Amino acid sequence: MSSLENHILISMPHMQDPFFGQSIILVCEHSNDGAMGLIINKPFEKPELRILFQKLPENQDEILKIIPKVYFGGPVLIERGIVVHSSSYTSKDSMKISDEFSMTSSRKILQDIANDLAFFIRQCHKL
Repeated sequence: MSSLENHILISMPHMQDPFFGQSIILVCEHSNDGAMGLIINKPFEKPELRILFQKLPENQDEILKIIPKVYFGGPVLIERGIVVHSSSYTSKDSMKISDEFSMTSSRKILQDIANDLAFFIRQCHKL
């Protein structure tokens, strides 16, 4: 099987699915065990998002600045957020997507690089 990892999937124009219609998906992982990707073209514009971020105890002002960069990543794992950032930042919780980008799901990254990231709520899976 040829891997689609680090490739982009674009939905067909006629697709009417509420999650995947008019979507561009970055494939982050792809193997015989399944796939994981992020929808990268749908900003998450819910007002309750500001309330969610205000509940984070540390660095609220810096964290609230990233709200315009929050995206709906997909219909899976709704309780989890993922940060896509440059590969120059690494931690034990980071996973490299490509030479340029990595992703991290720990809250610490919000403090470390609040100005150099995109934050995704949810993700896409195919098993």
